[in-house]
Amino acid sequence: TKNTPEALEVLTSKKTLSLFKEVGVMSKIEISARQEVEYETYILQTQIEGRVLNELVFSHILPAAFRYQQSLSDGIISLRQLYGDEGMKASESRLAVLEQLNTHINGTKQVTDAMVQARREANLLVDLKEKAETYCHNVKPLFEEIRYHCDRLERIIEDKDWPLVKYRELLFFK
Repeated sequence: TKNTPEALEVLTSKKTLSLFKEVGVMSKIEISARQEVEYETYILQTQIEGRVLNELVFSHILPAAFRYQQSLSDGIISLRQLYGDEGMKASESRLAVLEQLNTHINGTKQVTDAMVQARREANLLVDLKEKAETYCHNVKPLFEEIRYHCDRLERIIEDKDWPLVKYRELLFFK
């Protein structure tokens, strides 16, 4: 098995039910109840992870990215106003960084919005197995995409402007 919903499905397989019946550990009803609780736990943990990720993106990461975006934009405009045509050449590096920043700001926002929508759709489902599978296959993969863009933003944005602990700082945390 590769994920929690698939692993939980094994609990009610014929082989597992037969084994538990033979050794008298749990009845089919008890196993099904346990499976239901595990599905609910998985769903709840994934919901919380999605909410926290959404909160981090909109309360910390994007605001920091927008401030840095504004700072770079102001610098580019100043160089071009101050130096004219020479300012165009002088601002090429900043413009390249700004373009990378814009790509990852847009990517973060778009994928986070998609994750929120996927969570809404999953929450409409009543069947716990189906809901868990939907969270597993439609919501969780978006966490990695969001992380990809946020990791890139972390690399681009100046340390003083980044609101969270950076990965390299975790290595030397005192």
